[in-house]
Amino acid sequence: MDRTTIDQVATRVGEHCARTPARCAGHRPVARRGGRCWPAPDLVAHAGAAFRRAAPAGTELSLRVQTNGVRPGRRDARVLARARHRVGVSLDGGRQAHDRHRRYANGRGSYDA
Repeated sequence: MDRTTIDQVATRVGEHCARTPARCAGHRPVARRGGRCWPAPDLVAHAGAAFRRAAPAGTELSLRVQTNGVRPGRRDARVLARARHRVGVSLDGGRQAHDRHRRYANGRGSYDA
C-alpha cells in the first residue's frame, strides 16, 4: 500500500470507530498481513502514525505486523519498536509443510531462516 491508501484506510477505520464507539472502545488490534513488511519499514511507521491519528479519543490501538518468522534487520526492528508495532509469526507446520508454500525466489524454503 502506498501512503495515500494507508491514510484513506486509517481515516475510514477512524470514521467507523466514531460511528460505533462501543465496538471500538478500549484496546483494538490493527494487523497488517499479506507479505513481509521489512522491505518498507517506513510505510509501517507511517501506517502506525496514521491509524493513531485517525482513532477516536479513548481508542488504544494494538498495531501488528504478521511475518513468516524471517527476522528483520536491526534498522527495521528499531523502526517497528519506535512505531510500537507488535510482531506475529505464522508457520505452516513443520519444515515440509512450511516450505511447500513459503519459498524464496530461488526456490529454497524459508523454514530454517
